[in-house]
Amino acid sequence: MPTNNTMQFARLIAALDAAGAFTDEAITSATASMNLESEDVLELKDRAVHLWNEALALAETTTAVDEVIDIPHRPRSRGGRPGS
Repeated sequence: MPTNNTMQFARLIAALDAAGAFTDEAITSATASMNLESEDVLELKDRAVHLWNEALALAETTTAVDEVIDIPHRPRSRGGRPGS
């Protein structure tokens, strides 16, 4: 299990966003439980997605991809970059 909470929380939120989980109903529920406005919830979601995308971009430029995004057992190519 990955231990970098910051990256894994961003990864989870980005995956939920990609799956369409941030419906109007979900955002309304989150605003009530978090005592935030819907714009604040959407900003938090956008910041998490941005953080995850930045981590993935950084991972493309380094051979230390596992340390950057904290994904265990990630297959590597000979070049050390994911997907190459």
